[in-house]
Amino acid sequence: LPAERACLLIAERWRAILPSAQQGFSPEFLAQLEETAASEYLGELAYRGGGLTTLRDLSLGTAPTTSAAARSAQVKELLIGENIRHASLLNLQTRENNFGVVLFPHSAPKPGSSSQTRLLLGVGLQIGMTLENYVVMHDAHRRTKEYELLTQIGQAISSRLDKDEVLRTVHKELGQLFDTSNFYVAFQQGEYIHFELEVTEGKIQPKRSRKLSNGITEHIIRTGAPL
Repeated sequence: LPAERACLLIAERWRAILPSAQQGFSPEFLAQLEETAASEYLGELAYRGGGLTTLRDLSLGTAPTTSAAARSAQVKELLIGENIRHASLLNLQTRENNFGVVLFPHSAPKPGSSSQTRLLLGVGLQIGMTLENYVVMHDAHRRTKEYELLTQIGQAISSRLDKDEVLRTVHKELGQLFDTSNFYVAFQQGEYIHFELEVTEGKIQPKRSRKLSNGITEHIIRTGAPL
């Protein structure tokens, strides 16, 4: 199927792991689609079409619509802005997950023959399975890294007697997993909360204390549960 332009639009749920990609469109096109939640809307259209659907004569206002009329109009406006008149949507669905949709414009109202349609559906399934395998491997790698990190933190705690050094080591090691540029470690002692390590915008702040209140810190200490 000849297509000089195409867009892989990942569903919002998976964007922290899987990046969207595009070729042949304007640089801002992908970001604009993501801002309008287009992956969910277009994915729904493709799913309703059995995994593959075609948008025809967008400039004439005959594109399919759903109950989300405002979102439909936004997406349609973006597509027309890229000089797209006809486009096909290929759903990237597996048994367990929906990873997004592939959008590719074409000049003719009908993208191809029935054999090409079957081929595209097979390709969509293979892409979906590949993305799913990557997510599984990514999660396994993350869990392994978390285990290694906990081991390193345990070794650091057992090999150091200075409390400040231990807390700085914990802060440094956790920075391998997530952004710790804003971070603190606080303890409750009596009627006070003591901030033993506090980092703001990457800078270590002086130690401080304050009286108990109904803040987030007190809630976490009281319940022992994350937010």
